[in-house]
Amino acid sequence: MLPIAALIATRPRLKLLTKHALPAVETQQRKPDVLVVVSDERPFSAAEQDMLKRLTPSVQMVFGQNKNTQGAAGTWNTGFSVLNELYEDCYVAVIDDDDHWHADHLRSCEATSNEGQADVVLSGINVVQGSSTLARNIPENINACDFLVGNPGWQGSNTFIRLSTALGIGGYTDGLISCNDRDFAIRLLQLGGIDIQYTRRATVDWHINQSPDALSAIGSEQKLKGSAQFLKLHGGKMSPVQREHFFQRMKYLFGLNQTTIEQTAQGM
Repeated sequence: MLPIAALIATRPRLKLLTKHALPAVETQQRKPDVLVVVSDERPFSAAEQDMLKRLTPSVQMVFGQNKNTQGAAGTWNTGFSVLNELYEDCYVAVIDDDDHWHADHLRSCEATSNEGQADVVLSGINVVQGSSTLARNIPENINACDFLVGNPGWQGSNTFIRLSTALGIGGYTDGLISCNDRDFAIRLLQLGGIDIQYTRRATVDWHINQSPDALSAIGSEQKLKGSAQFLKLHGGKMSPVQREHFFQRMKYLFGLNQTTIEQTAQGM
């Protein structure tokens, strides 16, 4: 079996990291072989590193500093680079600093990986706001077209992928502000021949709108720019119906209208 590495990208947001992601990693029934925590905007201080290590005493922790464009994509890619120096290959299990894994998440993913042959293992994901579960997404038989309009259930925190597979498509798109999961999935699925397995169980809680500057906040400037970037990258692949549904979804979920998104994309 391949080693399993947990990967967290954070600004850093220490309060959320210590409340959600780190306890979830520490309580895994199948411990990751290493935990890589990469800070985006500034390095961790020595005191912060010591404090974070104390919260995950049963897992080896390695720290990194984003060496690419600021943002989640560059930070995750830095994590891939760190892992590429540690392992010839491994599974990378991503968790956002404000999300939660159920205790059997990594064990379930490993058990579904066909003894390390799968490129990707996708678990189900609960969409949580506060103490309420708004939806439960259980991905199955996904394809690239699914991600042109929306997301059928592949978020950051249920990403479980071979490092070699992620590096084979160049990792995440550096500088993409949002829609990273959708862009990543489209580029991967377009390759063909990718072995994706599904646990068909929800073992991840995706917490939305945890902070006022969240990308998913209504009318977010960052979400507008990220959506315009995504349109510029993948709009040409959309059918007229898909394009219409894309804009309807952006309006309904984020309060962003078609004209504003298109004008932003044209100005890039």
